[in-house]
Amino acid sequence: MTPISQKMLYTIEAIIHIALYHGTRPINGKTLAETQNLPPRYLERMLQKLVHDGILRSIRGPRGGYVLAKERRHITLADIYQLVMEQEAEDSQQGQLTGIGEGIVLPVLEKAGEETLTRLSTTTIADLCEQAYHDRLVYPQEEYHARAEQARQEDFTI
Repeated sequence: MTPISQKMLYTIEAIIHIALYHGTRPINGKTLAETQNLPPRYLERMLQKLVHDGILRSIRGPRGGYVLAKERRHITLADIYQLVMEQEAEDSQQGQLTGIGEGIVLPVLEKAGEETLTRLSTTTIADLCEQAYHDRLVYPQEEYHARAEQARQEDFTI
């Protein structure tokens, strides 16, 4: 299995959270980080890269935050994977590979990366949202709001 970084997992989770719960209503980075139990600065840099590359849109102002820049069916995991890998490459220190690293290890890892990209390019954020609904991990917004209202009413029943 190709190792997936924590940053990759948190980034994908953040995008799914935006897609599931916020639609066209923006969520600010601090709130999004809190929902994932992350320090705000940890996620903010990646959110800005997603804005720069057209996955998210940033809305300024007191009620601003992040929304999807395009439909969730048009955002693949490969899009996100490539952005996070670029960010991680920028963050890491670049050293000089030896002949073994350059001639043996790197080609194997590059091939694994290509296979991973091929698989991730067929999975969209919409697919993952549907899977979350199907597995009852979350509810569609209408049902979520109806359940929340029902719970509020049950709390106040005498």
